[in-house]
Amino acid sequence: MLDALLADPRIGIEGLSGTSAGALNATVLASSYARAADAGQDPRAAARAALARLWEKVAVWDGPGAWQRRRHPAAAPPGPARRGFRPRLAQLLRRRG
Repeated sequence: MLDALLADPRIGIEGLSGTSAGALNATVLASSYARAADAGQDPRAAARAALARLWEKVAVWDGPGAWQRRRHPAAAPPGPARRGFRPRLAQLLRRRG
C-alpha cells in the first residue's frame, strides 16, 4: 500500500505513525525520504527502494522470530533443555505457594 501511495505524486505525506510492522515502515520511509531530499534525490523513489529492501530482508528470515532466536537463545522454541527447566520451575513455584 505504501508503495502505491509513494508512487502517486498527487498524494502528499502529512505524517507517519504505526505499530509493529507499521512502525518499521514509518521509520524506514521517514529516514530514507529525508536522506534523499537532503541529497537532492527523489525522496519518493528512495523511500520505495528502502521499503522494498526492508521487506526483502524480512522475507528471507526462516520464520517469525528467527532473528530473535539467533540473538537470544532463551527465545528459542522449546527443546530438551527448556522442557527440563519448566517442570523444575513449576516445582519451585508450588513450594512458594
